[in-house]
Amino acid sequence: MSNKFIRHFIKTGKLDKELGKALRRAYDLRQRGDYETGFMVTEEEARKLLEIAKNFVKVVLDYLSERTDS
Repeated sequence: MSNKFIRHFIKTGKLDKELGKALRRAYDLRQRGDYETGFMVTEEEARKLLEIAKNFVKVVLDYLSERTDS
C-alpha cells in the first residue's frame, strides 16, 4: 500500500481510518503470500479480503463522484 495514499487520504480524514487498517491488512497478507514459503491464505480470509476490496472500490468511487459533482 502506498504511503502517499495513506498520507493523503487516511491521515487527512478524507477516507475512514478503518479502511486504511483493512487495506494495510490486505497488503500485509499479499506480501506474506508473495515472499513467505508455505504461507497460505484461508478461504475465509480470502472472502474477507474480497469484501475489503469491494468496499474500497465503492468508497473511492463515492469520493471521486462527490469531487466531480461539486
